[in-house]
Amino acid sequence: MPRPERPLDDDAPLLEFARGLRLLRDGTGLTYRALAGRAGFSAATLADATGGRKLPTLAVTTAFVLACGGDVAEWERRWRDISADQAGPPAAEPAEDSPYIGLTAFQQEDAARFFGRERLVDDLVAKLETHRFLAVFGASGAGKSSVLRAGLLPRLERKSLLLTPGPRPAHHDLDGYDVIIVDQFEEVFTLCADAAERDRFIGRLLNSEATVVIGVRADFYAHCTSHPALVAAMRDAVVPVGPMETDELRRAITRPATDAGLAVEGALLAQLVTEAHGRAGVLPLLSHALLQTWRRRRGNTLTLAGFRAAGGIDSALARTADSIYESLSPAEQQGVRHLFLRLTAPGDGTDDTKRRIDRAELDDDVPPALIAARLVTVDDTSAEITHESLIRSWPRLRAWLAEDRQALRTHQLLAEAAAEWEANGRDPGALYRGARLAGARELDPSRFSKREQDFLDRAVAAEEDELRTSRRVVLRTRVLAGALAVLLVVACTVAVVAIGQQREAESRALAGRAAQQTGTDVKGALRDSIAAFGTSRTAEARGALLVSANRPEHHGLIETAPATGEIALSPSGALLAVEEETDIGLWRTDGRARAGTLSAPELTDVLRIAFNTDESLVAAVSTSAVVVWDVRTHRLVLEKPVRARGAAFRLDGRALAVLTDDGTVVSWDVRSGSEIGVPVAAGRGAHTILPRPGHDVVTVEHESKATTLVDLGTGRQVGELPGQTSRVRFSPDGRTITATDRDTDVVLWNADDLREVTRFSRSDVTGLAFAGTGLVLSTSTGVELWDGVPLLRFGPGVQFGVSELSSGTIGTITARSGKGVVLWDLAQFPFTGPHDAAWSVGFTPDGRKVRSASSRLTRTDPAQPHHRETVVTEWDPAAPTTGNRTVLRAVTGARNTIVVGPEKDVTRLAEHVELPIPDREDTESPGDETLSSDGEVLAATTQVRTLLWEVRTGKPLGELPGAGAGRVTALNHDGSLAVTLDDGGARLWRTANGELVAEKPGAFDRPAAVAFGGDRIVVTGTGGEITALDADDLDTVRTARTDVPVTAAVLSPDGRLLAASSEDRITLWDVETGEPWAALPAQTVGPHRMAWSPDGTKLVTSDGNAVVLCTVDENLALRKACDQLHRNFGDRCP
Repeated sequence: MPRPERPLDDDAPLLEFARGLRLLRDGTGLTYRALAGRAGFSAATLADATGGRKLPTLAVTTAFVLACGGDVAEWERRWRDISADQAGPPAAEPAEDSPYIGLTAFQQEDAARFFGRERLVDDLVAKLETHRFLAVFGASGAGKSSVLRAGLLPRLERKSLLLTPGPRPAHHDLDGYDVIIVDQFEEVFTLCADAAERDRFIGRLLNSEATVVIGVRADFYAHCTSHPALVAAMRDAVVPVGPMETDELRRAITRPATDAGLAVEGALLAQLVTEAHGRAGVLPLLSHALLQTWRRRRGNTLTLAGFRAAGGIDSALARTADSIYESLSPAEQQGVRHLFLRLTAPGDGTDDTKRRIDRAELDDDVPPALIAARLVTVDDTSAEITHESLIRSWPRLRAWLAEDRQALRTHQLLAEAAAEWEANGRDPGALYRGARLAGARELDPSRFSKREQDFLDRAVAAEEDELRTSRRVVLRTRVLAGALAVLLVVACTVAVVAIGQQREAESRALAGRAAQQTGTDVKGALRDSIAAFGTSRTAEARGALLVSANRPEHHGLIETAPATGEIALSPSGALLAVEEETDIGLWRTDGRARAGTLSAPELTDVLRIAFNTDESLVAAVSTSAVVVWDVRTHRLVLEKPVRARGAAFRLDGRALAVLTDDGTVVSWDVRSGSEIGVPVAAGRGAHTILPRPGHDVVTVEHESKATTLVDLGTGRQVGELPGQTSRVRFSPDGRTITATDRDTDVVLWNADDLREVTRFSRSDVTGLAFAGTGLVLSTSTGVELWDGVPLLRFGPGVQFGVSELSSGTIGTITARSGKGVVLWDLAQFPFTGPHDAAWSVGFTPDGRKVRSASSRLTRTDPAQPHHRETVVTEWDPAAPTTGNRTVLRAVTGARNTIVVGPEKDVTRLAEHVELPIPDREDTESPGDETLSSDGEVLAATTQVRTLLWEVRTGKPLGELPGAGAGRVTALNHDGSLAVTLDDGGARLWRTANGELVAEKPGAFDRPAAVAFGGDRIVVTGTGGEITALDADDLDTVRTARTDVPVTAAVLSPDGRLLAASSEDRITLWDVETGEPWAALPAQTVGPHRMAWSPDGTKLVTSDGNAVVLCTVDENLALRKACDQLHRNFGDRCP
């Protein structure tokens, strides 16, 4: 007989966690032995998990919960909360006391704690003995600045100058120095707008008698090659900075700690090395994660628990930035948004970069928390983002940048013009005029500094003075020509009307053509919708513009031949390699520009293309040869005339593992061409190998056997995937493997122990890839992003026939199609929410997050669409989920969410306050529920009446009499007024006392929906009628009619626009004119649930299958469309 479990009486979180696991097992009736058979862990391990003595591992917890049929996501959240509590809160010491510097680059004074780059620094010092010029290239975050400042500079015994170019590089004094080090040399392209000054600075450097060393971001290599003199200087003088080797990472992690009297837990060191090895640009993220782990240390030891509580390498930085942002007031948050937009220079064919600004650009001080966290660096004269990794790693900032890049460029040009105007003594000749002034006046004035506002005010005043002078001249002319004007007025009027009608006709024609091109020619649809809107702002033009801006079919198309063939995306997502007849074409994904052509005489029938981790090499495997090129020089560095089936770069990025036609895996040193290591016999059926990121391990796919994992260092098999797998892919961090099994299921395994994590049935998958944490799959109908459930759908792909996928770690996805290579950028893609039946949708009060509810209530940030937070899941297990009804209110917190269940009373979550139905009849239950937009009043219709509650207290406010099928209720903003529809009439009530304010009996034929907004009430009917009423007395203000039934309607917060849903579309109506304002195509057949954002610029909709967010502000949509046209297709707005 099993020994009884000890009681758990304490309320401590760990014991409560253990008690919950026990209850979960009790519900199954399983013994621990039977549970072990399901979970894959021993009975003793599972019993220990419920003992309450220590927190079980996450793997044990999830296996336990899965075996019991529990909610894995909920239990993982609980586990992480307890793990964070046990790790302890961040220490209060200032960052200056830490042995780790976070995002900040190492400086000369930090040389004593700068470890890991000794070999590279020795190489630089040696090269300076024979070279007068060196160019140090590396990815952003590779550590170039630290190498130059804390590694090279302290080793120099000559008089040295360290500088960054800034916007005026030619103003630097370069005379009198033996060595000049130019860090962040890319600033001559990103911050210096004057090409002549840029050329002068480069010329002075190259003609200097000093030895010159420049540090340049790798994606600016092409910019450097556009200067012939610079090309000549760089020949044989380029030093690449790649990822750190394992031993270098260990020194960089452990030596600062040991020198400070601290220890690094062995498990933490192993985790850090595994996650960071082989990743370009990871060092700032690693350093920041170490700083945050140091803040959470236990005694003198940095622990794995503290590292996980900080968010790990990939999330610690975003978590720090978000926590600071969310701790600020709304006004301060707006200030931080404007600050970071000022501090970022949008890339044009390159990644976005940081922008150093003069303190005079800022009216307010930088929040101290941003400085203390080393996110922003400030000195007496300037401010800048501490490291560009923040731009890549903070989703909120990426969303801000993606929202309106054209406006950001316009604003930064305005800031520079205002600074120039100030520097020239506010010379009137430097003021904006004409088109530049018009463009600046369209910007949001809340972004402006005082100097920029003064500049703009003076420019507007100067233009108005000029206009007044011009008007006086015109007035004199008019007096002299008055008689002629009278004679011409009729002709002019007719001409104006005719021109207006002609422009409207042209606009509608362009909009129609844009609609036809939406699924076939994205560039053409964008151009025509923008042109239609610019010609005349007709409803058709607005509709075309909103569709093009919100739902692009893709984000770029590289038309190549042949239409099918191999593709590969570099790890950073910056470069794309495409098979093109007998060559390999290199393309930059940002700007879709060609970066070069790689050729080899023996290259035919390419089977695989692969980049190494630092993107310096690319390999291609064909039926006749294996070839490797240098990405920067396009030079062929290795060619082996062997028949091969697959290839993968090994962990160090310098050796290539090749699967030969006879089933042997051999490795060659790329530079010497010599064979290294132990050959591995994979078998003749082997056809594909794939490297595991961060490990010297590859998977080997077989035609008739299971996929195996092989350690290339030892030549031994280290694992085997169960089933008949194909299309094997690793996640970017190497922790997860996915594949299709028997072409019927998609499976994900833990890469360490090959334990199955999840499985779902899909028989139509044609390709798999990872993008960030999401799994991307192509199907017969399109491309989808999964994270357990489908969250994003990128479009039907009808014209593309997707056959092959490739992805980079930053969220760029490419696919081979019938027309070429299609690109999608997750950062640009509009938010589409959970693809399940959402009964209600809404926004949080700040408009930043979308809420949707079905059998679970979720809250999602559109800036991170593949991360959604489950607020409540299956809130009433006793009720069938298909019968639950959920209503959301526009206020914060789960306690402000209303849920209504069938045959149940109304319930407010969190405190679980009951909102009872007074004197309820046996047959009476809540029907449609309505909340005031401030969330204070709830109205619920029953078969016989409308009931009202004060939500905060649960107190009934009373009821509104009246009965009848199809009874509908709407509330104004604060719930003080209610309008009810029944029996074809409308009644307006005061909710506080049930007073009837006004009524309009029998005025409507088959009314279906009513909406309250501003000072208007709108009633829609199934016959297509739309009636706008005055909210004071129900007098009819305007009527309109559509040719389809209107089944749902919501008014914008200001009452200006009505969103009306019909079966196949959502139409926006101008309430004052009664005319259609724009039309949006529905995702599927209605009915639709809809909600406006608090500022009225966005509309979220649900058709029961998906939640979709659309920008409906026409000016914002125009800027989005123009930015997409420029960014994705290299074209300008027409």
